[in-house]
Amino acid sequence: MDAAAKLLGMSASDLRTALQSGQSLVAIASSKGISQDALVGAMATAIQEANPDVSADQATKVATAIATRTHPAGSAPDGPAAGAAPGAASSGAATGTTATSHKHGHHRHHAAAAAMDAAAKALGTTTSDLVSSLQSGQSLATIASAKGVSQDDLVKAISSALSQADSSLSTDQATQLATAMVTGPATPDPSRQWAASPSGTASTFAILA
Repeated sequence: MDAAAKLLGMSASDLRTALQSGQSLVAIASSKGISQDALVGAMATAIQEANPDVSADQATKVATAIATRTHPAGSAPDGPAAGAAPGAASSGAATGTTATSHKHGHHRHHAAAAAMDAAAKALGTTTSDLVSSLQSGQSLATIASAKGVSQDDLVKAISSALSQADSSLSTDQATQLATAMVTGPATPDPSRQWAASPSGTASTFAILA
């Protein structure tokens, strides 16, 4: 949204006000003589800068969905729901009712917390100590290796926790998410990044597509 506002020569708050009046980003850009391609390109670049694991194609799909989406007057211009598949987003399909989006978001955050708790238990440490280690730049795989815990065992523990906490995830999806969390690049909290990020990580896109 910040990238779109900058390109359109508006403040972020003015842009949100315009969107809440029922206009789409594409319509606003058109009124300012800015093409949809230029708008999508600027937004896709911003998405990739914020989420380095997202491919150019995935970023473009999400940016296109946000740019072409028209919000009912008075609604919040919040973009695709967390965890939304890029295929559905790029087609402009609705991501469900607000209640459904909040419900899914709740499941994602609950599953994220459960995943970290399970990882800490498998590694013989506390969740707070694990988060501290991650914030210091270590990855789950590195921590597991240092403690003599195999990646397979750690993945199984996290996958099981994800499945129990979020029934919408299949066994394969839970395993792939757990694997991505363990083997992916070091982040302060890989599970919460997955749960909270509007555009998700590359692994999340592949799993939920």
